[in-house]
Amino acid sequence: MDDVSYDDSKGDGWENYSHDFDPKRLIIVALKSSNLPLKGDDLTSFTFQRTERKNGFTTCESPLDTDVRFIGARDAGDGLSASIWEVKSDDDFFDSDGFGRALLDIRQAHIEGMADRYVKRPERVESERATAPRRAPAFDDLQFYFKNR
Repeated sequence: MDDVSYDDSKGDGWENYSHDFDPKRLIIVALKSSNLPLKGDDLTSFTFQRTERKNGFTTCESPLDTDVRFIGARDAGDGLSASIWEVKSDDDFFDSDGFGRALLDIRQAHIEGMADRYVKRPERVESERATAPRRAPAFDDLQFYFKNR
């Protein structure tokens, strides 16, 4: 991780990183108030489907076979802990379009969204205004992942 850098002059894309991504691995990071950190078995299900866009429509492929492993939880500052899981597949998660649909259940929360290859984490939302994602906390999560995997 010490060698990874990001070039802001190229716009905002996954190709701006100085090292290639592993297309067969995803990292899930869930933030929780640190007085109730998440544990490994709190992620009860995970599904990933690659997506394809044609004629303005997005279609999902069949779910990939995956293996999920809990890495650990770390203090993420601001009274939060970051719980981190590694997801592996024999198939690539992303193709050239770079998006996929992720569905997961963490404790009682069902989360569904479009996953991408960006190494960023959204700002903590304190108001109704959306804020830009930040790379620094995501890099901290990745450093924790590489030290503890």
